Amino acid sequence: HHYNLFEKYPLTYIYLRENRYDFLIIFGKAEREKYEKERDTFPKEIRDIYDSSKTYHDGKWMMIPAADLDTLEAVKRLIMIKKKPNRYVHNQYGN
Repeated sequence: HHYNLFEKYPLTYIYLRENRYDFLIIFGKAEREKYEKERDTFPKEIRDIYDSSKTYHDGKWMMIPAADLDTLEAVKRLIMIKKKPNRYVHNQYGN
């Protein structure tokens, strides 16, 4: 069997700007549902970007400019929503 190490899209695209980073994060349906459960814990700036981002047939495309640590921390949390959990689980005997 061949396993694709990448999902349909990478976790994020990063665009380097002169004084900030821009992150493009694409959320599918399951990720949008996870975000909605945690929505109120995100800064207003992130909520506004989420609300104003267009949803296409393949997901919600969010471009997030990050020029400060608070925004970077929020982006990190968005990426963790997108990241799939590690499916490799071993038992107490290491098998």
